[in-house]
Amino acid sequence: MKKHKIYNTIFYSLIIVIFCVMYYFMSQKEGFHEDEMFSYGSSNYRYDNVFQPYGDKDYINSIIDEEIFNNENIINNIIYYLKNPNIFMKKLEEKQSNEKPIWKTKQEAIEYVTIQPNDILSLFSIYYNQSRDAHTPLFYFIVHIVSIFFLDNFSKYIIFIINISLFIGSIIIIRKIFKLLNREILAFPTTILYGLSIGAVSTVIFQRMYMLLTFFIIYYTYINLYIIKNDFNIDKRTKMKLIITVILGFLSQYYFCIYALFMFVIMQIIMLVRNKKKNCKILLLSYIKSACIGVLLFPASIYHIFFSYRGISNISNQYDISDFFNILCEAYSCNIILGFLIVSIIIIVSANMLKIKKDYFLPILLFSITGYIIVVSKISPYLDLRYIMGILPVVAIIIILTIDYICKSKWKIISFILLVIAITNLTNNSPEYLYRGYNENIKIAKENNNLKYIYIEDNGFNHIQSMPEFMIYDESMILNVSKNELKYLENNEKLENEKEFIVSIKRYLDVEKILNEILEITHKDKYTLLLDGNNETGNVIYKISNI
Repeated sequence: MKKHKIYNTIFYSLIIVIFCVMYYFMSQKEGFHEDEMFSYGSSNYRYDNVFQPYGDKDYINSIIDEEIFNNENIINNIIYYLKNPNIFMKKLEEKQSNEKPIWKTKQEAIEYVTIQPNDILSLFSIYYNQSRDAHTPLFYFIVHIVSIFFLDNFSKYIIFIINISLFIGSIIIIRKIFKLLNREILAFPTTILYGLSIGAVSTVIFQRMYMLLTFFIIYYTYINLYIIKNDFNIDKRTKMKLIITVILGFLSQYYFCIYALFMFVIMQIIMLVRNKKKNCKILLLSYIKSACIGVLLFPASIYHIFFSYRGISNISNQYDISDFFNILCEAYSCNIILGFLIVSIIIIVSANMLKIKKDYFLPILLFSITGYIIVVSKISPYLDLRYIMGILPVVAIIIILTIDYICKSKWKIISFILLVIAITNLTNNSPEYLYRGYNENIKIAKENNNLKYIYIEDNGFNHIQSMPEFMIYDESMILNVSKNELKYLENNEKLENEKEFIVSIKRYLDVEKILNEILEITHKDKYTLLLDGNNETGNVIYKISNI
């Protein structure tokens, strides 16, 4: 009992230390990825999931509101347009062709990322927003609920609260996994290896659903370990836990399905080899029920998975497995050559454990992780850490189990070495998604908040990265150069009487050409460079004048 109390004290002290590390790096976060701002907008804005330059909603939502929901006979209108889709498409095309950028107020920007009193628990808006996107709604529901406590106020700590809570929950589940393995003491080095890794810190400070995905992957792993330890027998309580976890994992992020699929396949194979046909059938039916319920809860998932630009139709050879393996190594601040050596050792140990000890857990994890990385390397739209964040704690468990197999009962030495390595790595390296330097953008915005703000981009989405600036300037206009929208500055009523205004241009665009066009269109002859765009946010900012 006394020993158990000591373990508890050390374990929770370690969690507190890691929490302080996470909080420190979160406090260093200055700017945002556009997807992070999308997390807030898609959770809290009733009109659209993007801060639209043309109004409070895009042409699709505008037509739906005007032609269906703003009329008395909603059902009849829906039936009419289902029977006459060509008429609906024609109205959409007409609406889109007439889109024109407008001046957006800072209050509109605030309303995009925050909850207003009339929007509390407006869950249908979230559900609809996500059906039009390529993600499931659970994370956005959670963001919305937590945002209620910050009513009409934006804070980067809203999602941090969610992520750090899920992180702590994940660490506790890791400990439960090692308890099932009768090696509870290994929870300490695993918590150090994972919790103090660059990958884990990046997961917590990145304001997206990947920490939620991580939580359900590790809890799903725990349930499968329980089934293994129970000689592959599945009681009613375990079956219910499995079904609920698979559904919630599915509703968190589609990448959960990849990991679950490989885990399911290897579990089925082992059950069949061990002649556990009855339990094999129970497991199969559990997954079928989970899939059916998940799709019924979110039917848009069928389109997302099979037909969207993020689904299996996006399978390509854009990236190799080695590309994502390299990112995995970087998440643990590990050289790729050392990473290949570690993998080789893991494979040898895994084979020995299966052959000598009849221990299935490590081989099952290794199979599931390998399958996950292979599939992710083929379907991921970008080469980015976020797509392997969910498996990082599983990788840590695999590594620690391998080390323990080789170095029995050396957990104190192992923990100390890992702690020294982790501290060194965090001292010399920074996690991703800090966007340092964005405070300069905020400073410029505060100094010039009464001037008109013109934001130049090329895709209709990346501008939401700069929502904090839109929340400061009295009025902003967002222009898409790929749609030739600079022309809307010509004879613009609100600019004609302005002696000065601010222009922000994405660094990757032809900045000099765009600047000269703006000067010519607005009949200004002077500009001052305020920000060169060499920070992590990548915007070049000018003050335009004729003074």
